[in-house]
Amino acid sequence: MSDGTHKINEMITCAQVILIDQEGVNHGTVPTRHAMELADQAELDLVLVSTDPATCKIFDYQKY
Repeated sequence: MSDGTHKINEMITCAQVILIDQEGVNHGTVPTRHAMELADQAELDLVLVSTDPATCKIFDYQKY
């Protein structure tokens, strides 16, 4: 799913991202698959918030 502004979940195709979790903790650079797993475990979305460098945050995108 994407609203045209942000890529979310499976729409994110880069190999690695800088990850900020739902608590605001910076996990540094992690494989995108691992970031998606963490978002899934939290029952939240992985949202690409910046492309240079690729940075994702975990949060409920529907509340955005």
